[in-house]
Amino acid sequence: MPTGIPGSQENSDRSIVSQCIVYIVDDLATNRLHLKELLSREGWRVVEYESAQSFLDGFNPDAPACILLDVRMPGMSGLTLQKLLNERGVAIPIVIVTAHADVPMAITAMQAGAFDFIERPASNDLVLDNVARAAEEALKRYETTARLNEVRERFGQLSRREIDVLEEMIKGEPNKRIAYTLSISERTVEVHRANVMRKMDVRSLAELVRLMMLVRQADSAQ
Repeated sequence: MPTGIPGSQENSDRSIVSQCIVYIVDDLATNRLHLKELLSREGWRVVEYESAQSFLDGFNPDAPACILLDVRMPGMSGLTLQKLLNERGVAIPIVIVTAHADVPMAITAMQAGAFDFIERPASNDLVLDNVARAAEEALKRYETTARLNEVRERFGQLSRREIDVLEEMIKGEPNKRIAYTLSISERTVEVHRANVMRKMDVRSLAELVRLMMLVRQADSAQ
């Protein structure tokens, strides 16, 4: 979609490239070298691992990243690695890189939440396109997680009574009804309400409702 700002899409693409790590997890050195050279030429920050276990031991779970993951590897397979990451709540986009014989396994990985899969041999353009899309998704997830953590931190600053008032606020209850429900004065409700808005750093009730819905949707998905 045109933005009307010259170079805005290019700047956005550069931002994604500069912020996102691309992990390559493949036991074959020739595969890792080809992918690393291809991605490095485009400016991607690449970190390679020769096994699923070495990836688990060394990757940074707090940085925006995506994975180019081989399916068949000695020791832990790509599917097992994916399962472990899912169990640990690590929402990192995974692009399965597989040979023709492993396509059924790649489809299994997709059903378990993999972002996409690439069948070898693949064109450079196809690899780059998949990485760009997976990295964009990774950055979105990272920013959403950061936002959730910020909201939860603010929520943790509320007193028990302020939380009670917040719960009534997001139901759309007026001050008079909140006061009756909580057995406090309307003036006290007003004070708590102002504290809630200030501590949650919101300017409207609609914004507060959106934040709490975001947190509850995230919690229910875990």
